[in-house]
Amino acid sequence: MKIREQLPDSKPLYAAMTAAELLSRPPKEWTIPGMLPATGVAAIYGATNVGKTFIALELLAAIAEGGQFFGNTAKARGVVYVGLEGSDGIAARVRAWSTHHGRPLPDRARFILEEGFGLDNDKDVEHLAKSIAALHLDEHPVIFIDTLSAAMMGLEENSSADMGGAMKRIRHLRKLTDGMIILIAHSGKDSAKGLRGSSKLPADCDTIFQLKKKAGKRSLVVEKQRDAKVGDEWTFELLEVAGEGDVASCVVTYEMAGGAHANGAPRPLPKPAQERLGPNERIVVEIVRSYGGQGVRESEALSAFKAQYKPGSRHATTRFTEAVARLVEAGCLVREVDHLRLP
Repeated sequence: MKIREQLPDSKPLYAAMTAAELLSRPPKEWTIPGMLPATGVAAIYGATNVGKTFIALELLAAIAEGGQFFGNTAKARGVVYVGLEGSDGIAARVRAWSTHHGRPLPDRARFILEEGFGLDNDKDVEHLAKSIAALHLDEHPVIFIDTLSAAMMGLEENSSADMGGAMKRIRHLRKLTDGMIILIAHSGKDSAKGLRGSSKLPADCDTIFQLKKKAGKRSLVVEKQRDAKVGDEWTFELLEVAGEGDVASCVVTYEMAGGAHANGAPRPLPKPAQERLGPNERIVVEIVRSYGGQGVRESEALSAFKAQYKPGSRHATTRFTEAVARLVEAGCLVREVDHLRLP
């Protein structure tokens, strides 16, 4: 018996395209070409203390500003960081980023600190989608969920049923927001075996970034990418930045092709830097100059600065960090990993 004779008369639910119609569809959209699609599900994962949240913040800043992420230009979009663990730590990291770069994050970056959010129910997902919609961000917002483990509280990561349910809700959130969902996740006990938990997680991700640390060196690797190449790898460092009350945090630093140092999207000061150097900047410049063309380790320069800046002040480290960031942005100082030198 023919197929249509077995089925009731009804309008077809699935439309079929010709090859010409298929090829006429708009090309895939990217937030970072070849690196991060405009919509979908991505994961950033690695071992404990490898720098997952710092990399996430660096990526968030690049997208919010339309700046650089490891030499790749991002399209400016609204970003929402859903922090489910340690709101104080998140604030310290954002403060460190702003201090180091000498500017605040733009209002296009928003933060939702809600430890009660969970992927074990549909209602939380719908409430989060409504909260994001109320922000009236640009199309295709980028939504970070830090961490997947915290969002799965009460669920078993190794269970294919539980992980399948959680990822179904993540895909529903992606559909409701028409955005990119980035999950901050952990590696398993054996980091060589990839993401922690059920294989449903990597299978449902469009993009996966792995963070590695070997022999003291950290790197970011594109492990999975639909419709683009994989295997690209960039090394980076975590630079300590003093915060309020001597509470330190870190920022991501890395080198561009050719050895040029990058800290995100540097922006020059509007007036000649030499005319705007404050007393702290002048102290730093003179310290670095005294070491000659080879420069000086940043820790040594800090010690020399503390000796000259209001002896005994607990704000010396912060003032030094601010002065260095300002000088680097102005082009009066070059930072190379942990060294400072004059241009």
